Amino acid sequence: MSPDRLHDTPGTFSYVRCLRCRTTYQNPRVEEDDLALCYPGDYFTHAAVPLGAAADPSTLAGRLRVEVRRHADGFASDQPSTRVLRSVGRIASLVPSVRRRARFGLPDATRLPRPGARCLELGPGLGHDLIQLTRVGWEAVGLDVDASAAAQAEETTGRPVLVGTIEHVPWADSTFDLIYSSHVFEHLPRPREASRAMFRLLAPGGHVVMIYPNSQSLTARLWPEHAIVWDPPRHLVLPPVKAMVAILAESGFVNVRITTLARSASVYAATAREYRKGQHGWAAWTTRPGVAGTVVKVAELGCGALRLHLGEEILVSAQRPAAMAVAR
Repeated sequence: MSPDRLHDTPGTFSYVRCLRCRTTYQNPRVEEDDLALCYPGDYFTHAAVPLGAAADPSTLAGRLRVEVRRHADGFASDQPSTRVLRSVGRIASLVPSVRRRARFGLPDATRLPRPGARCLELGPGLGHDLIQLTRVGWEAVGLDVDASAAAQAEETTGRPVLVGTIEHVPWADSTFDLIYSSHVFEHLPRPREASRAMFRLLAPGGHVVMIYPNSQSLTARLWPEHAIVWDPPRHLVLPPVKAMVAILAESGFVNVRITTLARSASVYAATAREYRKGQHGWAAWTTRPGVAGTVVKVAELGCGALRLHLGEEILVSAQRPAAMAVAR
């Protein structure tokens, strides 16, 4: 049993783990009609936070970003360039951290297959990733169940953000080349239905890329009652790696690739420790990570190098086959 330590939603909430697939889920679950009450006015998606400006493509740094993406994604660009810049971009594109920086923090799995390809972002939140997807070349739109968050993201990004659920959308099947979400899957009340809906919306050969909390992360093991991966009552279902592979395969996806990320490990560890001390609200999130947070992050990075899935976030990508009947 755990309270809402972030927004103090009334009540306590329980999470149980399936002994067969190890998926953690809220039980009993908040009624679907009441989910909106779990996202108060100060929830982060309701805040107006300006985005940083994109690098000017006419500057050296901006031109180098374009070259790195061009070589990493493998298609031509109409951006003026030089032989030296092309050579530097080719070498730099081999470094994962440089590629991610050139993509404004987006993972490699969001590589652009061709200029103007279409992308749907689920739950764009403040719109940070939606605008970055646009900056790297995607024709991106958003979808959010929260009308207030959708309006904020649309105003911030200048991109269309529709209100609705993934199961009921105005787009035809096979519309998108990429469906992307960051910290959304765990909020979905019907994860299997959502996976099947994403499959239908993807064009043959298209990809789904998702990031969501890892219920088997190091902080979830060290601070099982206070780890922020649960975020009660907003997180509903948290499938571990093997369970997510099964969900996607059941929907018809192939080429499923999964890894875990440790990029937020120090913050997650520090927040869990503050929760354990009785701290609530955003103040717990602003605590300096300190030595303990740094140790946890280093440990998770080491586990990642050994292909142990103990990072704070699961990054999953999967593909709809180039030619296959739609799973129903």
